[in-house]
Amino acid sequence: MLQVNCSIYKKYPVVAIPCPITYLPVCGSDYITYGNECHLCIENLKSYGKVQFLHEGVC
Repeated sequence: MLQVNCSIYKKYPVVAIPCPITYLPVCGSDYITYGNECHLCIENLKSYGKVQFLHEGVC
């Protein structure tokens, strides 16, 4: 099972986080499918930790 570690993104301003274009979908706790863990982590940071990783794949 994939574990997403968003702490590595905290050193960047949210608007400056360079996410790869690789499509490896993950489902967030807001039941939105994110293109990859980087996009989920951006939402996690923007929501002050409210949006968390649920599972790999689409929601």
